[in-house]
Amino acid sequence: MRKFLLAATAVIGLGGAMAVMPGNAAWAQSYSSYGQAYKAFNESLGEGDREGAISAGKQAWQMAEAAHSDDPASVNKETLAVLAQNYAFVALWDKPRDAINPAERALALGREGYGLASFSLEELEIMVATAKVLDDPDGPDRRAFIDAMNAWWASGGEATSLVASAGMKAAGIILERGAYGDVLQITKPLGEALSRLPNPPAQDIANTNIIRVAAMMTNSEIFRPTMQRSARGQSLEGATEPNKLRRRRTLAEATQLLAITRSFFDTQESIDDFDPTLAQVMAWQQLVRAYANTNTVTDIDDYEFEWNGTRRTVKPALTKTCFAPEPRYTKRPSPDYPISAAYNERGGSIIVGYHLDENGKVYGAKVLAGVPEERFGRNTLRAVEKWEADVEGLSEACRMNNITQFTFSISMF
Repeated sequence: MRKFLLAATAVIGLGGAMAVMPGNAAWAQSYSSYGQAYKAFNESLGEGDREGAISAGKQAWQMAEAAHSDDPASVNKETLAVLAQNYAFVALWDKPRDAINPAERALALGREGYGLASFSLEELEIMVATAKVLDDPDGPDRRAFIDAMNAWWASGGEATSLVASAGMKAAGIILERGAYGDVLQITKPLGEALSRLPNPPAQDIANTNIIRVAAMMTNSEIFRPTMQRSARGQSLEGATEPNKLRRRRTLAEATQLLAITRSFFDTQESIDDFDPTLAQVMAWQQLVRAYANTNTVTDIDDYEFEWNGTRRTVKPALTKTCFAPEPRYTKRPSPDYPISAAYNERGGSIIVGYHLDENGKVYGAKVLAGVPEERFGRNTLRAVEKWEADVEGLSEACRMNNITQFTFSISMF
């Protein structure tokens, strides 16, 4: 059974790969050399020790390869393929350079027909390409990675654990390098494939689509997510008509995409255990909306829409039954945004959750998410903590679990 949800590791059991004739002394001797390392590999994974798993996985694979080199009959190629795949997969995300050799070995054995029960040949090609692009995101292997991913989607492949993890990890790193077009080539088909799974993984869809929206907004010169002043995009006021149209289309598409993303999440019960990924989606929604308002993008329905042939509706963020009017705030200062951060970042969006006590004072305030949180979150939280409200006649349900949002954008320099 192929796993679809993303996992930290995908351990492949040796199973039939270990089947040998009883009494095979060569096999027994070779297994004693790598068997303990393989056992340590599984134990480390069970304990969540990734470093230990990488070390033990490497040891098990190298010992098995050495035994096979001395006596090919002592370790069959199916076992070598499985050990190479396990080591490559766990090393891939934290130590991609270390994953290159075992991934290439697994691919070579796969082309001989070994080790294909857990990963297809196309997935092994993606594994090799992923190791290389994560090791050197600016190198020539980036194109090979995108080609391998495109070939996978063209063949009707699904968003398996390996493919989805590889796409998200590579897209995030490539986004930092400023190759926004490449990011869009990776994230668009990946996000769509994730949403088609029988049980769509909301977290993975959100992480993929947030990266996609960041690339869309930057590629259309709406904003730059870095502190590079030289990369600041111009506002619509100074843009040509084709660029204005392009930006408006991008903002409309980003608005719809984030609404679709949000629809995959369940309504939350409390701000105290609010899903951080959902909050991040909401922060991006507010930031995109701020730019859409600045750039006169209208008539965007982001609460009901068609998706995969069904009508979807964005659910409320919180389950809150309260029929009383909103609290009347007697003191509600606005946050002071850091001017230098606002100038360089061009915009920010913060989602804050808080409760009101019986006297109308705020307690339990917390930043649920922000873009960029580190520059706008602190000042926003300080301001909200000073709020006071007239809560006479309001039930506890009406005072608890409130969410407020702040957005800030610069449309022209």
